[in-house]
Formats: sequence, structure tokens, C-alpha cells
Amino acid sequence: SNGSEVVIAYHTHSPPYGEFSRRALFLNADANPVADVELAAPATSGGATSLAWNGSHFAAVWVHSVLDDPKYSVQALRFNAAGKIDATPRSLFENSSPNFIPTPAIASDGDGFVIVTGDGPAQYALPISADLGTVGLGHPLPYLNYELLPQLNYSSPIVWTGSSYVLFGHDGDEIKAVQLGRDGTTLRADVIEGTEGTGLVGSPVAATNGSDFLVAFTGRGFSDPSVTETDVFATMVSASTFDRRARTLLSVDTLQQRTPIIASGGTNLLALWREGSGVYAKRLSIDGLPLDAAPVRLAERGTPAGVLFNGTDYIAIWEQPNGQVNSQDLFTARIPREGPLRVDGGERMPNAKLRAAASNGMATLLIFYSGDGLNASRLRADGTFLDTAPLTIDNLEWTNRLSLAASDGDFLMVWEEYGPEPYFSSPPLLSVKVRAARLSPELVLRDGSGFDVAASTPFESEPAVTWNGEAWLVVWVSRGGATPDQIRGRTVARDGSLDGEYAGTLIVDGGRKPAIAWDGTRYFIAWQISHGWGLPALQDMVRTAWLPKLGSPVVSEKILSLGYLDLSVAAVGPTAQEEAPDFEVARVRCVYAVAVRFERHPRSAESLRRPAEVAR
Repeated sequence: SNGSEVVIAYHTHSPPYGEFSRRALFLNADANPVADVELAAPATSGGATSLAWNGSHFAAVWVHSVLDDPKYSVQALRFNAAGKIDATPRSLFENSSPNFIPTPAIASDGDGFVIVTGDGPAQYALPISADLGTVGLGHPLPYLNYELLPQLNYSSPIVWTGSSYVLFGHDGDEIKAVQLGRDGTTLRADVIEGTEGTGLVGSPVAATNGSDFLVAFTGRGFSDPSVTETDVFATMVSASTFDRRARTLLSVDTLQQRTPIIASGGTNLLALWREGSGVYAKRLSIDGLPLDAAPVRLAERGTPAGVLFNGTDYIAIWEQPNGQVNSQDLFTARIPREGPLRVDGGERMPNAKLRAAASNGMATLLIFYSGDGLNASRLRADGTFLDTAPLTIDNLEWTNRLSLAASDGDFLMVWEEYGPEPYFSSPPLLSVKVRAARLSPELVLRDGSGFDVAASTPFESEPAVTWNGEAWLVVWVSRGGATPDQIRGRTVARDGSLDGEYAGTLIVDGGRKPAIAWDGTRYFIAWQISHGWGLPALQDMVRTAWLPKLGSPVVSEKILSLGYLDLSVAAVGPTAQEEAPDFEVARVRCVYAVAVRFERHPRSAESLRRPAEVAR
């Protein structure tokens, strides 16, 4: 900008790779175009154009090159809104290198200019006179990745402060500031931002008000190498000392949102999810509408592990890498059901991984792995750990899926337990069965090492459990070889007695990974379809239905989503059907409330819109 107008450098080209011309578009204060200046005649040269204003005219600088030719020249041109000041571009210098930087950076001290360019690791700053007629000596720079690439929506990372130039760059781990004199010599170089809390950093851009810099940059979590999306941060930096004054999160990458978990507080819902590298929470109405204008960020990096309602507030639980190999810490926090959205309380449990959590409104129980095996501990109302010495649960070191449900008294824990004898297959596989045990609110293990719930076939797995006010219902997947997987169920009474046989009662043919909840009148069940050996393959999908009681057919079976999703189900009842004839719709929409956040992803919006329409 020259103070009254904004100038945008751009180029047009003929498809797909034809010649293009470099241009500058002038916009007035209302962002309306007032002039369009051609800077260079059409050519095949690549790289973006950089601009600077020196108080009297603009200077444009770019690299002229030909595809597959190592020769290149750095060219410049003076212009204003009336058009070109120079009849043709000036060649500042020529060189030959296959690794030249395709887009130089440029800034002005109010008279002359300094440009930053280079070829790979050899990067340097050159002073240029105001008329572009004199090019000074190039001064080497500390190696940085200056992000001088056209596909990055280029914004010059070199700024004039009133007394010196400051150049910003990164090396993947750190954002650095390099102070330059008027002639381009390096005066100092300092790290202003590291990887703490953000992971890999890059793409720095900056602006100054004379006393401070605002440096914006991208950062991503390094806990999961497959995560490539980034958030945008900004740091306020002193222009005189390079001291960092404050850092804040500017925006959140919405390309991928993962691990949605939802809990019901009766009057509203709390959703927890991972977005970018961070963990976020937001409250929703019973109808799935947002109650908070913006989510609260629980952690800059981490993975949601659980969320529950303790009778008064929500307790959010997440895991965060602690820097050790294959290790993470467990975090808890309290989020109020009513009032302003905020985070308080909570605690950190070192070297722990959550396995299950539940609350009956009076006691809140967490089951987690730590260095000494499987443990159970209670939480206070503020999310801090009540038990300084958690209960260690023996003989459960080799469990896979584990589920927990609270009654108005005890808790029932169900899990997969691998048997000692291999099941005939190639290669041999260990058999697995579903077992259970009750835990009292005082952390008394009532059933010792537990009892069998399902053990009629070699593969009884993936248990889930819910409480219906009178008994627990345990559902699981029974694998019978060539026949499709079956979801079966069995009730467990308060005293631990079982109803029916070990084979359980058939609920769904061809299902896996069941999730179940009781809303006060009947069960809601969700599952993924499974493919039996030798049977026609079905389209991958997640289905849902109501189950009035164990032994009755499922009703209102619907496709929730094409593809496979791991679901989190929360009941929002109880509500009598006579009082709300469309309560099935409300339940479906609430269960789906977390998933609709994915509709912002253009690639999945259509596939997710269809089940939303079914729900309506």
C-alpha cells in the first residue's frame, strides 16, 4: 500500500501452461479497482511478483526464467497508478543455478530498496537504488527457509522498521528474525518462536507499527506424524529487542476434525473433538444447535479420550504426548453445563491412558492404564483425582476394548479377555470372550477377577454396556466363522446375576462395533455393518435403530452414514413418546450432532448431508 491505495501483484496465463503476463491491480479505499498495469510482456517465466513502496513509486521484482534452463535473471520495474515509469524491466543481475528461489522479497527504507534472493542454501540481501540503476554487493544471510514460493499466497517476510530491515524465516523447528542494515548486512539474528506447543512451524509473515512486530505463522502438532493440517498463530515481538511479548491462536484449520465424543447433561450436550492438533469443546442444545458462539480450546495438542456429566458439570478428558516414546499423560477439566463456556479444575495424571469413564451423578469413576497396570480412581466434582492411591485391578493387563456403565449404585465394567488356547486358523489366533465385574462407588471390586458374560464361540468381543434403571445390558459381537458377525446382548442384574445363556440374545445380524444408550424408554443402538466370509460384500455403512427391549426386533433402522465411523452415543431422555411424538428425530439428530461439524469439509459435505436429511 502507498497509504491511499492497495496494489495487488498477479499474473494471468493461458491454460494449461502457456505464457502469462505480470500485472499490478490498484484498489481504492473501498476495494474497487481503479487501475490495472501490465508490468511485463507475456512469457513462460514462473514465480510470483513482489512489491514495495518507497514514498514516491512502487518497485516490482521477480525472477525471469525458462523451464528446464538453469539460467535466470532477477528483474525489476518502477510503476505507479498511471502506468510504467520504466519503459522495460531492468535486469538487476543474472546467474545460473538449478535451485534458485523463484520469488524474491523486497522492502524499502523510504528511498532505496533491499531484495532477498538466492539459489538454495546460498541466500543473500542486495541493496538497490531508488531508480533501480545501482545494485550493491550481495551480503550472505543465515540459512532460513524464506517460503518464497508462489503457491503460499506470498506476503513479503521482510519489513522496514524505521531504522533497519527485519527479515523473517524458519527452518522447520524455529521462526527466526534477522535484522539487516540499509545495505543488507546482517546485524543480528534471534529465535522468536519455537516448536513448544505447536510442533512444526513455517510460513512466517509480519507487519510492524514501529514499536512491535506482529508475526503470524503456521504450527501443527507433532504427536501424530500423519497430521499435516496446521493452525495459524501470531506472536507480538518487540521491534527493538526481538523479545516475545505474547502469542495467540488466530485461526483453526478445519480440513480434518477427528475423534468426536458427546455427553448429555439433560438440558444440553457437550461435544469434544480434535481439530488440527488441538482439542476443543462446545455445548449444543438438545436439538443439536450450538449454544456457544465459539468452542473452547482445551489443549494445543492432544486427543479426546472421554467426556461425561457428573450431575452438575461436564468432565472432559484427553490425552497428550509427554515427550517419551509410546507414552502420554491424561488430563481432566471441568466445563459448566450452564453459564459462560469456560474451563477450570482438572488434573494431570502422568503416563496414563484412559480406558473408560462413567458417572452416576454421585460418584465419577475413571479406569486407566498406567505404568503399574489397569487402575480405577474416582474424580471430585472439579475433575481432580480423589484417590491418591488408585485401585489396581489385577488380571486385566491384556484387555482390548473395555466399557463402563454406572447404575444408581455400582458400576459395571465389561471387557475382552483373551483365552489361553489358540483358535484353529492360519496363523493361530487366541480366543477371546467377554467378561464383567462390578465396582462399588467406594472402589470395592465386588466380583474379584470377574465373571463370564459371553463365552459360547471362540470370538466374543467388542463389548458395550448401558444401565436401564433396573439392570445393565451388555452387547457384544459374536463371530461365527463363515456366518456374518452378530451383535448379541445379555442383561446383568444389580447383584451380578446373569439372564439367559452365554450365547446371549440376537439383536443384529452382520454388525460390529456396537454403541448403545438407554433414553429412559428404550435403547438406541448404532453399529457398523460387517462382511461375512464368502458372502457378497455390502457397502460400508453405519446403521442405527431403536431396541424397545432385549429380545424384540429393532425398529426404525436407518443408515446414519456411508463409510465407517466410530460413534459416540449420548441419551438425551427420558421423554415419554406421548409428550414428544417426534422424539426419535430429536434423538437421531443429537447422536449425530458431533458429526454435522464435518459438513464444512467440501469433500464430505454431500455424503454427510444425506443422513442429516434422513434425520430431519
